[in-house]
Amino acid sequence: MTILVMTTGGTINAVAFTDPVHAPPVVTMPPDQTNRVQKVLETFSFVKVRIHPLKPVDSKEMNDAYRSDMLNIIEGASEKAVLITQGTDTLLQTADYFYHHSLTNNILQNKIILITGAMMPLGNGSNSDGYLNLEFSARQLMNMSNQSPQHIVFIVLCDYQETSTNAIEWYPKLYPYEPGVYEKFYDSDSRYNRLIRI
Repeated sequence: MTILVMTTGGTINAVAFTDPVHAPPVVTMPPDQTNRVQKVLETFSFVKVRIHPLKPVDSKEMNDAYRSDMLNIIEGASEKAVLITQGTDTLLQTADYFYHHSLTNNILQNKIILITGAMMPLGNGSNSDGYLNLEFSARQLMNMSNQSPQHIVFIVLCDYQETSTNAIEWYPKLYPYEPGVYEKFYDSDSRYNRLIRI
């Protein structure tokens, strides 16, 4: 099975943050067009991917015209499983866009679309949550492709739990997307975006 991966830029593929405590308001894409998402996914021996890079943008600059280009690519793809990497600022808007199109688009009704990103660029190495999110997302898509999930659109972001020693442990979490169910919450203590139920 092959997963179609569309990379759109966002923090996950941005230039490393020199000051991770104070992330820049708009991320910078690698000037040499390095696709770090692709490089990471190609190290996963358990999955085969086909990468379709789009023009890298900060997700605050993403609009429905950009999403329409993604939709056209998905409609023409033979793959059932689709992974989209983008910035977390407009991740819910992208999920909502594909959710509403899936209600009337017969092609989308036979797809599984999973959207993920990161709060720390892959360029920051092991400090990035992007590694966890990418591996978890790929495994989820492989599992769901052998089933008939009730949802078409999913989101993966890191969440956290407290350990027995009161330390915080981060782990990726799968969210089946439904409109009006989640809102993005910025945890200022951890400096991470999380999805919470409204």
